[in-house]
Amino acid sequence: MTLLSGGIITVGLGLYERASGQDIPWQMYVYVVGVFILLTAYKVWQDTYRKAVRNVSVIFDVGTARQGKVCLINKAVLEPGTPTEHDGYILKATIPVRFANHNPQAAIDIWNMNFSLIHKTRLKENPIPLGGTTSFEVSLTINKGAREQTHHLRGFEAYIKPEYEKRLNKRHFLRLTIEAAGQAPYSADIYINWTEARKDEGFTLTPETKVQYLTHTLTE
Repeated sequence: MTLLSGGIITVGLGLYERASGQDIPWQMYVYVVGVFILLTAYKVWQDTYRKAVRNVSVIFDVGTARQGKVCLINKAVLEPGTPTEHDGYILKATIPVRFANHNPQAAIDIWNMNFSLIHKTRLKENPIPLGGTTSFEVSLTINKGAREQTHHLRGFEAYIKPEYEKRLNKRHFLRLTIEAAGQAPYSADIYINWTEARKDEGFTLTPETKVQYLTHTLTE
């Protein structure tokens, strides 16, 4: 399509030259053709790259055999009378994670794992502001065709302001996202019973816990 557009523009220059009686320098034709050749090469590379990253090789699953736990802890109760950097609540999660690489030909590096809190409406997703560190370097290589045999616990801790904490309901979920070499981000959305999470014992992940997996698309 890009080359076709370049051809149309070149023909247009020729028609203008004949109709106006003015000579267009040959350098202009070389410039136009060169620009559209470069654009075509870039478009081919872009399409090839996007097709490659859509094929997600490294994924993970969340263990729901009563190992994982999510807690909401009121900092005023935890640390009475102690000045803190963040007011409100501590959102603490321990999530069992197991990685797998479906690429039979190459080992793949996992770079980061991100932890976020999302409010989902019918029209869009709204990230909830969290304090603290929500992105962690993983630095893990999964061998070709390999899958971890057991789940490993990953701990996350962030701070949430009271005005957001009191609104937490079934439309809010935790999202764990991994970034790995040569592929789009892959995530797991974990739906939490926030009433249970506010209790002393917290919310425990069970086989009934809803978990949805998602491959993210590249930003156009």
